Amino acid sequence: MTKLLIATDGSENSRLAQEFAAALPFPEKASARLVAVTPLPVTLSEFYVEDVLFQQAHQIQNTVVAPRTTAEAEKLRSSFANMATDLRIGDPAHEILASAKEHESDVIVVGARGLSAIPRILLGSVSDWICRHAPQSLLVVRPHVDEKVAQVHGTVPKRVLFAVDGSAASLQAVKRLAAWKWPAGTIARAVLAFQKIRIFQPEQAFIDAERQHADETLAQVKSILAPAFTQVESAVLDADQITHTIVSDAESWKSDLLVIGSRGMGRWERFFLGSTSLGILHHAPCSIWVEKPTQS
Repeated sequence: MTKLLIATDGSENSRLAQEFAAALPFPEKASARLVAVTPLPVTLSEFYVEDVLFQQAHQIQNTVVAPRTTAEAEKLRSSFANMATDLRIGDPAHEILASAKEHESDVIVVGARGLSAIPRILLGSVSDWICRHAPQSLLVVRPHVDEKVAQVHGTVPKRVLFAVDGSAASLQAVKRLAAWKWPAGTIARAVLAFQKIRIFQPEQAFIDAERQHADETLAQVKSILAPAFTQVESAVLDADQITHTIVSDAESWKSDLLVIGSRGMGRWERFFLGSTSLGILHHAPCSIWVEKPTQS
């Protein structure tokens, strides 16, 4: 059974994350735990001691956070096999990771910041820290940037984009989601960003071998996804810059969920959870599933 840890702070993004996670078609009902962290109040004076700050935080937790979290849990209870809450005080990012470790959660679910006035910024500081440091797989939920094609939250994603590279984490993500009970009409697309080599001019035989490997990887992925989805398409994407290429494909294809692995392999070893995957997390137009390799 999948064990979800869903971070909540009472915001609209947090609510959307809860609804999105509750709608996912797991092979069996997942268990879920809402974690709500009350930060310590800002110290306004050198005379404020730690006990006073904790007393203030406990008061906020008891009067505001606890009732809100209980109400959220009740709304979600029918969607999960088990529903629990975890109230904590301290640094939100660190406490969320500690809760996930303590309760042996498989997946951490966080809401993402929306659009700023000028650049697109997907993650806030808390979500960004969790994405960088969590050993668990992650679901980062955000509204679609194009409201006209936005997937309605509380419904199953209809267009799922898999950015693959042949790595263990990438293949693990494909196999995980292929085991879910996707409803009729759900479409999957698998893409592999084939980065152009400009440092030297490789022999044509080398290029052909690399392209063949990409085609074979996509063929394997399609065979895994085919039984789970109504339609599966695939494409090798010529890329000058991998992040931009994947984000652009997610935008043009109007994906509801983008699935990536946490690290790459071979000539794509920089692909995931280095600068490229963080770029995807910050700029993707939809929600993102980041698969972390299973710890052996």
